[in-house]
This record gives sequence, structure tokens and C-alpha cells, in this order.
Amino acid sequence: MAICRRWGIALDNSAGQPLTQTRVGTFLRLAADACIRQFAPVAFVSLLRHDFCCVNHDYDTLRKIVDKLEILSLRGLPPEKGLYGIKKRLQEVGESSLDTLLNQLDASTHRFTSLTQAGGLHKFSDLLAAHIEMAEALASTYQERGMDRLWAGDDGTKAAAFLADLQSQAHLLPMVTAEDYEKILTRLMGAVTVRPAWGTHPSLAVLGQLEARLIDADTMILAGLNEGVWPAEPTHDPWMSRSMRKDFGLPAPERAIGLAAHDFVQAFCAPNVVLTRPRQTDGAPAVPSRWLRRLDTVLQAAGIAPQEIEDKRYLDWARALDKPQAVTPCKRPEPRPEPQHRPSQLSVTRIETWLQDPYSIYARHILRLKKLDPLETEPEARHFGDLLHKILQQFVIAFPANLPPDAGERLIAIAREEADKFNGDPTFWDYWWPRFSGVADWLVQHENVWRQNVVRIRSELPGKLQFEVDGSPFTLTARADRIDILKDGGAAIIDYKSGGTYTKTKIISGQHPQLPLEAAILMQGGFEGIGSADPGVLSYWKLGGGSPPGDDITADSGVEDAAIRALEGLQGLVAAFNNPDTPYYSLPAADNIPRYSDYSHLARVKEWTVLGDDSEEAA
Repeated sequence: MAICRRWGIALDNSAGQPLTQTRVGTFLRLAADACIRQFAPVAFVSLLRHDFCCVNHDYDTLRKIVDKLEILSLRGLPPEKGLYGIKKRLQEVGESSLDTLLNQLDASTHRFTSLTQAGGLHKFSDLLAAHIEMAEALASTYQERGMDRLWAGDDGTKAAAFLADLQSQAHLLPMVTAEDYEKILTRLMGAVTVRPAWGTHPSLAVLGQLEARLIDADTMILAGLNEGVWPAEPTHDPWMSRSMRKDFGLPAPERAIGLAAHDFVQAFCAPNVVLTRPRQTDGAPAVPSRWLRRLDTVLQAAGIAPQEIEDKRYLDWARALDKPQAVTPCKRPEPRPEPQHRPSQLSVTRIETWLQDPYSIYARHILRLKKLDPLETEPEARHFGDLLHKILQQFVIAFPANLPPDAGERLIAIAREEADKFNGDPTFWDYWWPRFSGVADWLVQHENVWRQNVVRIRSELPGKLQFEVDGSPFTLTARADRIDILKDGGAAIIDYKSGGTYTKTKIISGQHPQLPLEAAILMQGGFEGIGSADPGVLSYWKLGGGSPPGDDITADSGVEDAAIRALEGLQGLVAAFNNPDTPYYSLPAADNIPRYSDYSHLARVKEWTVLGDDSEEAA
């Protein structure tokens, strides 16, 4: 059917199409599902993107509004349940232009959602009436009523007749929950068949075995000639044995095979016959039908090889349709934008990415492409990391000097408060609690020892360093998780990590350039409120909650030299990329690649790493 539509041919399919799979049926199911799931992002977006859903807008205008709504409030961790949660998420980002749409949606769905969210049992007729009212309201445009759009066409007419009949009989059904109502309605709709009244091809049709018995066609294409399809496997009667069926005068299950053989023979007698079958079904090899095997036996007895009568033209034509004229392997991308388009400001966290995968810098800062989070993202390690930073920031603000005796309990209280702000889903904190409880114990013990040598603590401190390379300005920015002023007058730069592998050697050597570059900023007084200071300690506090729950990776010697080398290396990197001939390679060094990249698919890494001939391209 899909292949025929490719050529603009509409076939008459005797099996028809279940109402659930039509435009109207799909829209009715999506509307109910979105409300019952309290406007969960996937269900909500599926409804809003259906072409029947307009909510008193024209289709194109609503699509633009939905794009904005989806990006601002529905991607990433899900908002709180209901339209209220979506409104709250939009308020958090300072967006009010979508209030009109949400208010219209609230008004259109109010009657149905008041029933579905109330819980308990309801009359089927009440849910059905509210459902129909909601669907018509959602389908309305500013020019056309929803009922005029929904109940038109073959599927709309069939759906209207089905719903009218269901309404007249709904009083016979028992009280149901909203979830049961959706299941019952879907099952009943699935039993309704929609067939086109007109517009199909006059000479072509897709028929079942029963309908084909009554057709005298010039050409018959007998498809699906595999065991289990034609003939179908005999059905197993769960209620009656063979002897019981015989005693009741019922036919044996194998009788259906005889009817299938009769239908095959009758169709095989057409003037022109094409026999086809798929070689695989659901990825597994398929067994040819017994009719084909018997035909092979007859042909071989007649001295005719089955291959001699195969007409491979059709298969060759089908393959030629999608065969490209030439296959050109993709090479590693090496874009060379003009110097004025190259970034003149980056944060310290992006410098390591610049070294490992320049193409990611090109995609993010030149093409300005940013990866979208999936809808309804489950809590992940990065979310735990974000939450961890917020918790520790508030903990340092609350206790900038010595810790109180109940520091562990106070840290847990701050954590619960921040978790409630971070995400409305109550399961989020429960999911990460086992990890954080271990982190809290380790952190309090470590802090009690660490702070004995600390005078002052500053957290989430912004900083920047400006310099010129060959007359071109460049700005290095940073936001230090924490800078502690030590009793000896030096400073310790601390960065919290929830995962990853870090070593003292890589910190000092510049393979992890974040902390050495922050040290360079600190040496030149680039952090607000601190002034110039000597960085004596660079430290990653790894707080993953595993075993052990925390770790302190500290470099406390050669820090100033490491900072100077890191800054000189950055200046050299800037100078190299100020050259318009320098490309933004993807993964230039096989021995220094990032743990992950948001742009691997854009760079088509899997293609050119497999096709590359040399080791350099196999990064």
C-alpha cells in the first residue's frame, strides 16, 4: 500500500482500516491519553502535533507556538503534572507569551480532565460525552468549528456513526475508571472498519482470500506465500478437543488448510499470475509455502527449472528505484570558517573540548547548534551533578567557616530542599538518595579536616581573563565551583565532579586544562572579589556516591608553572585557529578523544572512522 502511494495509486483494500488507525481515531485516542496522563510531555506533544489539533489557531501558527512550548517546558526532566506544572516551568524561565494557548487548552479539556483527575469510578456515558466535547473544542480553528472538521470524510463519518451508536448504548456499561474507559473505547474503535467510499483505482485492489474467490481478474498477484501465512497455522481451540469438536459436528482445524488450497488453485488459474513471498519475516528466514514446494516438484518432473520461469525484472526495477548513481564515502569533516566567524570567547570547560574535538566547538559556537534534551528524560548522572552543585553551593553559603556538630543533618536538609526545587517529580530524590547519603557522610568528614587550613570560602565565583593574540582579542571565562583562601596566603581551586577519571599528573600536564586555566585567571586577579592570589592547590572533589563515595584528587606542587603553561598553550591554540586555513577537525587525535560528544552524528564519525584507510582517520 505504501509503495503504491509512492506512485499516487490509491488501492481498494478489502480489509479496510481500523478506526483506531485513522486520523480521527488517532486524534481521539491522543486527546484522551494526554488528559489521563496529566499532560505528560510525550503524550501532550503527540496531541499538539496532530493535524486536527488547532485550539482556535490555524495549523501553521500553532505549530510554531508548539515548537516554542516544547523547547522551553517539555524537554529534559518532565515538569510537574498537569497544565499547572507546565505553566510553572514557563514562569521559571520568564516566558508568558504561551499563557494564551495554555488557557485555551485548559478551557477545552476542563470537563474531561475534571473527571479523569478526580479518580474513582465514573459513568461511561459521562466520560464519552466529555471526551467528544473536548475533541471538538481542540479541533476548532478560528475559521471552522471542530465538529465540522472532525466528522467529515470517510473516517469522520464512520467515527460519528460509531460514537452516536455508542452513546445510545453507553448506559448499559458499568462504572469505569478513566484508564479503563480509554482501553474499552480503543478496543471498540478497533473493531470498526473504515473503507474509502471513492477515489481508489478502478482496476487494482488488495483482496483477502474470501473476496478473491468472487473476482475474475486478468492478473493475480498471490503474495505472502510462506508457511504460517498462506496457509495459516491451524488454530488451537482452548475450549474443545478434537473429539469434542467432532461430536458437536464442528469442522477439524485442518479444514481451513483445504480451503486455502482451493483459493490458491482458483487464483492460480488466472491468465497471468505472479507468485511472491518475503524471504524473511521479522528478520528471521521464512519457510516457503507448501504450494510453492509442490509446484517446484511438478516443474522438476516436467524438466523445467524453477529459475527459468522467474521474472527478475520487477525485482531489478524495485532495486533500481532507490539505488544511488554513485556512493561517495564521507570523509572526516574539516570546516574552515572565516576568522570573523570563529569564537573569540570560550569558557575554561570548553578548552579541553577544543583540544579533543574542535568540530564540537565549530558546531556549538559557530553554527550555534545545541542538542535538545529528549522528552521526559529520566534522571541521569548529569542531573545528579547539577543538583550536587546547587546543594554544595547552598551548604557553603550557610556554613562559610567551621561546620556545626550536626553538619550532616543540615546538609541532608539542604539537599532535600534543593531537590524539591530542582524537579517536581518526588521519585527523583528517592532515585539518587542512596548515592547522596554516602556523599554526605564522606563530605562532612573531609570538610572537617580540610577547613582547618582555610580562612575564607567563596563559591560559584565568576571570572575572566582577556588577552590578545596577533592583535585579535580573546576572552577566557570561568565559573569556579569554589575558591578557598588558605592560612598560608595561597588559594585552593576546587571543582566538584560527580563522575569521570582525573589524575594529578593530567592536571599538572594540562591534559585536564580547566583548573590550571582557572589558576591563570586567579593569578591575574580575574575572579570577582578576590584579586590576584597565588594558586597553591588544584583539586577535584569527585562525589559520585559509589565505592568510595568521594575522592580528593589534589595537585599541590608545580601549580603556578602548570597555570603558566596552560595559558601559553591556550594562546598557541587561539593563534592556530585564528589562521583561516586551520580546520575544525573532528577527533584529530585517536589517543585523546572526549568521553562523549553531542555532535558525533553531525560529524558522521561512525562513517569515516570505519571507511578511513589510515590510522589518523580511525580516531
